[in-house]
Amino acid sequence: MRAVHSIAVSPPESGAARVEDEAMDLDALRVRIGRVGNAFVMQVIGEVDISTRPLLTSALLDACGLVVPSRSLVLDLSGVTHFGAAGIDAVELAERWCRAERITLNVVVTPRIGFVLGLTDVGRRLRLVDSLVDAFHGNGEATG
Repeated sequence: MRAVHSIAVSPPESGAARVEDEAMDLDALRVRIGRVGNAFVMQVIGEVDISTRPLLTSALLDACGLVVPSRSLVLDLSGVTHFGAAGIDAVELAERWCRAERITLNVVVTPRIGFVLGLTDVGRRLRLVDSLVDAFHGNGEATG
């Protein structure tokens, strides 16, 4: 795993919000944590399974730790190519932590991941959206 630090954030209204603040890599998974307005955005790209779960869980807890209570975290899973049971577990951990800390958690999903999460209790408690832009309402703040 390697960590890189850079900043490149475009406004969500542009339709192509790009976030790079801290990036962590494994061969099968890339995680970027950055900020858009008052929300932190965590983009996940690649495969989420038992071998990549430790990286995802660590990054989720890092991201949750950055967010001030009453603010927002957007978990962008639109770049995930494989989402196994380990991914559901990691999302559930983030949902519980965010709920306990009064942090709004929005999750950007593909139709397949939205369907899988929708079958679970955690998926029914989350705000699932189709795109990063949909997680925002034009004011730079993720909504809940």
